[in-house]
Amino acid sequence: DMLAEQGVLMPAGIPPEIVQRVNRELNAILAQPAMRAGLEELGMYPATMSPAEFKAYVAKKAASSGELIRRKGITVG
Repeated sequence: DMLAEQGVLMPAGIPPEIVQRVNRELNAILAQPAMRAGLEELGMYPATMSPAEFKAYVAKKAASSGELIRRKGITVG
């Protein structure tokens, strides 16, 4: 199964306290009932993660997607 997923990325070198604050604020916004309801109306179901969890998740998805691409012989162009 493939899903359309979204996440927030920042340039390398951003101070960890800034990354943590952005994460905390975004998680708080996504926890608001009106925000969740609005997103769910669009078929979006927010899942929140810590920066470390998101980094591990992206690495895992990249590895599994890369394996699928190689196995199926998918190419561009």
